[in-house]
Amino acid sequence: MNILLTIFVMGLLIFVHELGHFLVAKFFKVHIESFAIGFGPSIISFKKKETIYKLSLIPLGGYVKMYDKETNDDSDKLQHSFHNKKWWKKILIVSGGPIFNMLFALLLIIITFAVGRTYSDVSPIIDSAVYPYDEFFQKGDRILQVNNMNIRSWSDIFSSIVENDDNVFIFERKPDVKDSKIHQITSADSITISLFIENYLSFYESLTPKTSNIIGEVNPGMPAWKAGLQAGDRILMIDGVNTENWSDVREGITNSKNDSIVLTIENNSSDSNIDASLRIRDVVVYPEINHLLGQNTKIIGISQHLDLTFTEEYSIYEAIKYGLMTTASFVYFNYNSLFILLKNPTTLKNNIGGPIMVYYMTSQTSQRGFSELLLFMAAISILLMIMNLLPIPVFDGGHIIFFLYEGIFSKPIPMKTRIVLQHIGFLILVVLILFTFYSDLSKFFLRIM
Repeated sequence: MNILLTIFVMGLLIFVHELGHFLVAKFFKVHIESFAIGFGPSIISFKKKETIYKLSLIPLGGYVKMYDKETNDDSDKLQHSFHNKKWWKKILIVSGGPIFNMLFALLLIIITFAVGRTYSDVSPIIDSAVYPYDEFFQKGDRILQVNNMNIRSWSDIFSSIVENDDNVFIFERKPDVKDSKIHQITSADSITISLFIENYLSFYESLTPKTSNIIGEVNPGMPAWKAGLQAGDRILMIDGVNTENWSDVREGITNSKNDSIVLTIENNSSDSNIDASLRIRDVVVYPEINHLLGQNTKIIGISQHLDLTFTEEYSIYEAIKYGLMTTASFVYFNYNSLFILLKNPTTLKNNIGGPIMVYYMTSQTSQRGFSELLLFMAAISILLMIMNLLPIPVFDGGHIIFFLYEGIFSKPIPMKTRIVLQHIGFLILVVLILFTFYSDLSKFFLRIM
C-alpha cells in the first residue's frame, strides 16, 4: 500500500509539472508530439489529434515532446514549431512546469487550512522561568488565560502577547507553593497577574515548558533510525548523564564531544511478557552534523513527544491568506537551505534523498492524516520547482538561460556550444541521480543489512 501511495504521489507531482509545459505550449500554439509520464515499458498509450499520450511503468520523470523544426516544406506546420516562437514565449513555456509545481503546492496548502490543520504541542505548563519573570512564574504553573484568551497549548501563550503593554495572565498553581509576591487570587488555585512585556522574544526565551524525555518521531534514514530507536522510547540517560526532560536530551546530543553517544533507552513495547529489566538497554548512536541548524550542530534525527493534539479550523479567507504565507515560507526556507548546503558540500549526502527517502517519508506522513500528506506533497512540489529552475543545461533553468541569451543578443546560442553544454548538463544530471541513490542506500541499506 505504501509503495502504491508513493508512486501516486510522485506520479501526480510529475504530471502537474509536465501539464504546466503542455498547457503553456498549447496556449502559444506549439504542436505537441507526445506527452509522457514515466519511463520504461508503456502501461497506457493512445493518440488524440496530433499528440501521443503515454503512461509508463517507472514514475520518476516525464516529458513533453514539442515540434521543434527550424525549416520544413510545410510552412503552416513551422508556425507551430517551438523553435520559431519568440524567446520570451519559449521562456514561459519552459517555466510552465515549475510554475505549475508552485501553484499546485499553494493549492494543496490552502486545502490543508480549509479542511482544518492538525497541530501538536506541549501543555502550557511552565518548567522554569528566568529573570525577570522568575518573580512571577514557578515550576508547575499552568497558564489558563492570557489577555482574556483561553490557552490550550504552549504556543497559544505567545500568540496572545502584546508587546510594550500590560498583559494579564491567569494561571493555576498548587496551593502549597503560592508566592507572597502574587497579590490577587481569583480562586483556591487560580492566580491573576498583570505583566508589562517590552519584548516578545525576550519573554519567549525566558520561559521553558514542561517536557518529557520521550521520543515523538524518528526520522527515516537518520542515525537514531539506524540504531533502532522508535517513537515512544524514553531516553533515560545520555553518556551516563540523567535526562529528565527534552532540554536535557537536546543538550546531551549537541554538547557531545565524541563521534558517538550512548543512549540508555527504556523500550516502548506494550508486550507484557517482556521482563521490566529487559526493557532498558544501551544504544550507541553516531550523530551527524547539520549545518542547516547552525555551525557544527549535532543531530540524531528524533523529535520530542508532544502531549497535545488539536485541530484548528479556518475560513476560506484565512486559508488563502495563511496558504500564501506558508508557501512563501517554504520557498524561502528551501532556497536558504540550498545556499547553506552548497557552502558546505560535505553535508549534501545527509540532506539529499531519492526515491527510497520519499517512500519512507510518504509512509510516515500518511500515518499522521490527510492534511499532513497534502502538506508533504506540497513540500515535494516546491522542491521539484526549485530543482528544475537550477541553471543547469537539460534542466528548465538551463533552457531559460539559453533563451535569455537569445533575447539579449537577438540570436540563439550556437548549436555546437549548446550541444556541448547539454552534454555537460546531462552528465551533471546523471551524477545527481547516482548521488541521490547513493545517499538513499547509505541511509537505508545499512539498516536493512
